[in-house]
Amino acid sequence: MAKEKVASNEAISATQSLIDSLRKEVKGEESSGIVLKATGIEAYDLFSGGGFPQGDFIEFVGNPGSGKTTVALQLLGLRAQQEPDAIIVIIDAERSMTNERLAAFGLDPKRVILIQKGVTVESVFNTLKIIIKGKIERKLKVPIYVLWDSIAHTPAEKELEVEDLNSALGVKAKVMDHYIRTSHGAFTEHNLTLIAINQLRDDVKMNMYAKTTTLKGLGDRTVPGGKMQYFAAFHFLLIERAGDLDGSEYGFQGYKSTATFIKNKSGLPFQKFNMIIDYHTGVNHFWTTFTYLKDAKYFATAGGWTTLKGYVDENGVMKKFRGAQAKEKYDAEPEFKEAFDNAWGTLKNFISKQINSDPMSADEVEAIKGVITDTTDSE
Repeated sequence: MAKEKVASNEAISATQSLIDSLRKEVKGEESSGIVLKATGIEAYDLFSGGGFPQGDFIEFVGNPGSGKTTVALQLLGLRAQQEPDAIIVIIDAERSMTNERLAAFGLDPKRVILIQKGVTVESVFNTLKIIIKGKIERKLKVPIYVLWDSIAHTPAEKELEVEDLNSALGVKAKVMDHYIRTSHGAFTEHNLTLIAINQLRDDVKMNMYAKTTTLKGLGDRTVPGGKMQYFAAFHFLLIERAGDLDGSEYGFQGYKSTATFIKNKSGLPFQKFNMIIDYHTGVNHFWTTFTYLKDAKYFATAGGWTTLKGYVDENGVMKKFRGAQAKEKYDAEPEFKEAFDNAWGTLKNFISKQINSDPMSADEVEAIKGVITDTTDSE
């Protein structure tokens, strides 16, 4: 077999010169890579492969009351905290946002542009243009975060003009497809992140939203607004409510939701993660982590008592406690906190290895059974 030739330094240099020349000719750019930012929801960041993409388009879909807007607000709250110069815009077609709710998620109403009147698909993308134009004119280098809530509640202008709605069938999807195609490139160029909320609906075979294989993972459901939103989205996240919480067990009223990455450009698709959500403050990190450790059998319950691996007395015997007291013990007992944090650190490492396809031992694979999704069986 002939030995493969190694390129000379001269050849590499000549090729680089050609690449630089062609880049200028076709207006190309050096690849800087996608910047992933933390959402403030550790399970999201872990299972997505690092967080959400800055300067791109992501979409959260699901039924009402599943936590879509809550997740988006929590994300914006952390961005406002870590990037206080950011421009934050909320386009509220559902007209349900209040200053009190913004403040609950760490958003200063005076620093948020809230748009609630006259929202149409066309006005949403015109707003994006106005914001970008203002940023350019003032020569600002700040990020822009826009929450659109929701696509389902936003009509196209023609839908408002006609008397017979049948004459406007398909218009919204066409308008959405056009604007996403023509605007998506500007998101990266001007560091604008668009977070869109959408509703699930039953698939109707005879209309323009008929199910296609591109929406694998939604089953017999689809979303309003055409298919381009799915193609363009960096993250397309399905959020489903899994049940209400027992307030006496968790210390607050809320619910449990399951999120699935129907599309994920930064990690494995079809990964699922759970969220324990407080109605008032959003995803609760402690109790969400608690459920993962419980699923991975770091916690065990018998006869009404709970134990945690690594939480032992001076004789090495596991200490028993009531599950509802876990948060109280975490805050008050350093030994419990250390055991809890060590367990979560270990489990996170196992999950990260699996998501990144890193080599794992048999014990590590066993440890995350039931915690991480086998993507080979996803439908």
